[in-house]
Amino acid sequence: TNATQALLKSLDDLIEFRPGTKWAKAVERILEASDHYAVLGLTPEAVSADPSAPKQKYKRLALEVHPDKNKAGGAEAAFKKLNEAHETLSDSKKRREYD
Repeated sequence: TNATQALLKSLDDLIEFRPGTKWAKAVERILEASDHYAVLGLTPEAVSADPSAPKQKYKRLALEVHPDKNKAGGAEAAFKKLNEAHETLSDSKKRREYD
């Protein structure tokens, strides 16, 4: 029945997004990052050498922590933090001000 399928989907989500899974770890890593570079897993030198690096990292990480895909606790906050890091490090003027 539909109710049974919905219940099974809810249980699957609980298992897939519980602490310790790759989804929860992705959220945790971003929330614990000390600065915008750490959020994206980049160094200032890497961004200076390749200004497109923040966009590339953002695209990959956004798929992991987007709240529509990742139901782990804190996914929405992690996604907001990821967006802020991307917006700052992708814009050369904002990056200079940040640095």
